[in-house]
Amino acid sequence: MLHSIKPNKLKYLAADITLVLFGGVTSLALFRRELLAGPYGSGLLFVLLVAASFAVGVYVSQGYRIIWRYSTVRDFYRLLQGCVIGLTVASLVMFFAGIPVPRQAVLVAFILSTALLVLYRVILRDVAYRREGRAASSVGRGKKPGKRVLIAGAGEAGRIIISEFERHGMGKTIIGLVDDHSRKVGTLLGGKPVLGTTDEMAMLVAQYDINEVIIAMPSAPQPVQRRIIRDARSENPMMPVTILPPIMKTFEVALTPELRSIGIDELLGRDEVPVDLDAIAHHYQGGHILVTGAGGSIGRELCRQLLKFEPASLIAVGRGEFSMYGLQNDLTEYMKYIPSDTRIHYYIADVNDRVRMKGIVEERRPDIVFHAAAHKYVDLMEENPTEAFRNNVLGTRAILECAGEGGVQELVLVSTDKAVRPVSVMGATKRVAEMLTDNWNGKNGMRTAVVRFGNVIGSRGSVIPLFQKQIETGGPLTVTHPDMTRYFMSIPESVLLILNAAAYASGADVFVLDMGEQYKIDEVARNLVRLYGYEPDRDIQIEYTGIRPGEKLYEELWYENESMQPTENPRIFRLDHDSGSGEESAVQRVLNMTPEDIQAMTHDELKALLQELVPEYKPYEGI
Repeated sequence: MLHSIKPNKLKYLAADITLVLFGGVTSLALFRRELLAGPYGSGLLFVLLVAASFAVGVYVSQGYRIIWRYSTVRDFYRLLQGCVIGLTVASLVMFFAGIPVPRQAVLVAFILSTALLVLYRVILRDVAYRREGRAASSVGRGKKPGKRVLIAGAGEAGRIIISEFERHGMGKTIIGLVDDHSRKVGTLLGGKPVLGTTDEMAMLVAQYDINEVIIAMPSAPQPVQRRIIRDARSENPMMPVTILPPIMKTFEVALTPELRSIGIDELLGRDEVPVDLDAIAHHYQGGHILVTGAGGSIGRELCRQLLKFEPASLIAVGRGEFSMYGLQNDLTEYMKYIPSDTRIHYYIADVNDRVRMKGIVEERRPDIVFHAAAHKYVDLMEENPTEAFRNNVLGTRAILECAGEGGVQELVLVSTDKAVRPVSVMGATKRVAEMLTDNWNGKNGMRTAVVRFGNVIGSRGSVIPLFQKQIETGGPLTVTHPDMTRYFMSIPESVLLILNAAAYASGADVFVLDMGEQYKIDEVARNLVRLYGYEPDRDIQIEYTGIRPGEKLYEELWYENESMQPTENPRIFRLDHDSGSGEESAVQRVLNMTPEDIQAMTHDELKALLQELVPEYKPYEGI
């Protein structure tokens, strides 16, 4: 609750005190003018008490931490809560101190002061939006000529998207909205007309020459979303369509940054993932959190999602300069949309560089480490097993050592389903990383946990972006095998579940995420072709290229000797597992290895070593 007020927020404190003083004086002037007489009368005590109480109330309700130019309805509720606290404090003090002020004056002072505090923030917010809109319009003049946007969804999400477009000087590009409810047709939302229902999408797109559609219906069933996409693209299969994912209903933040291109969610009709927000917020709020592999798909999303839970600091570590530059730009823009004072530190570093990592840990003193840095491309790691072992195994060892010595309380390894009965070098190295993480639990008082999950949508190297590029170039779509199946989950969903699982960790935990059912890649490809308005094998060909080295027809998330135990979240399971003497000896062998030992091995020798460390590892021999 206690927090410092930043210098740029003092203007709000001064304005609040001034306006509340005005409200108190006005109320006395209306009901008990004589109390204002004399410099030390009870009237002066009353207005000063009210002003001080309101300032304290707004402070306690975190009102001076809010970025009001990007405020939401929830922020104004928080302000109202602070005013009620102020009224309560003032009333109690007046009662026990015996300050003779009539109830009518107290009530009017509360109503008038609250109205003024809300009103000037609304005005400032509107002025800031208009100023930014004019600036953005001036800077972007001449760009994207003829852009004409139709929004599907005349609700709160649609309203906020209109507001964000206005703030960025793009309000005129929105032609109107459509909605499921016919009663909204003809009304205005954010100054934009509701032109018709979603059933009329195809007609309205043609009538108003629409060239971009935004679906702002996070609560709409998947069949409805798929119909809207098909109708929007009925005349132009390449029509840009972006969508607000269902998981964003979880947060009250500006929605524009969360828009994404349509993907597998619209193909499969998967259920929304539940998350235990209270457990996540309690675990991460106010903490210092380090993320390795921060420039990658999962690492980047971990950083974005963590910011919503207001850690004191976020330490982002990545090896690639360009990916870290992109992350910095992404998070700088993203911070504009969320009420967070988190300090973000960016480090370009290799997790294998123990000296460098030790320096980062000692400098920033993180409480929690998410180790997401890993090589993950299966076929590339088959050709580069030395690098896979160096990065995935020795890199994990290095970060475990640095974290333990640096006083880290908890380390979470982001693992993969490919670590279960691996047939690839990548999967085998991730399995060894799991064993190391499990073995390190309790050393230097550090808890460890492993979160194991399957394929995510939209990650670098994911099949969906590849299919989309192939469709846009006319095909063919390349599928490895007609019977190959995979789990599918969006990156935001999987990362929220990772955060949720880690919040349940007690030490030496292995969590698996319920990824839903596995889907045939072949069916996914065909559905995606249809979503673009084409017919598979007629307009766009499907070609089978054969299983690549290290791939399996289906994925698994646990071994037979691991029993699944439920957690508070029905989509997260804790595995009961017994490390056994085999794992202990394997870990000891890894602890005694040097990078030079690994570099000296041939590919065959390294794969033989992995088979000794992970007996379940059966190198790919073709099907």
